[in-house]
Amino acid sequence: MQQKWNQNFDGEPMTDIPQKFLNAGCDVYMVMQLRHDEKIFDERFASMRELNRRGKNPDPEHYEVTYYADLPAMWQDVPDNEVLEELFQMFNLSRPQDFEGHSLSVSDVIALKRNGEVSVHYVDSIGF
Repeated sequence: MQQKWNQNFDGEPMTDIPQKFLNAGCDVYMVMQLRHDEKIFDERFASMRELNRRGKNPDPEHYEVTYYADLPAMWQDVPDNEVLEELFQMFNLSRPQDFEGHSLSVSDVIALKRNGEVSVHYVDSIGF
């Protein structure tokens, strides 16, 4: 996984972000959004159902890391599904000032590392 998520961030190679994510000693998350590429335009904002109907699955090579941060300590004991909902709200209603991606939408991906365990979640039309 660490090699596949090795994309660009702010136009500069950010080979350290996925490794930094995997090596983090605390709970962290990454937001990944589809690259701006006409070859994958049909994947943008497509639900998982729509991708599957086309015989596709999300391809890590099509994504770039648009945000990486520590998870707030107040979310330490909160279940993943609630953390994902909180992140969805945050990236739509009160985006971090240093976030340069678009509002969190269908086809985006959130990776969580909590208690040393990594999980990856596709933002779908209903839920993750």
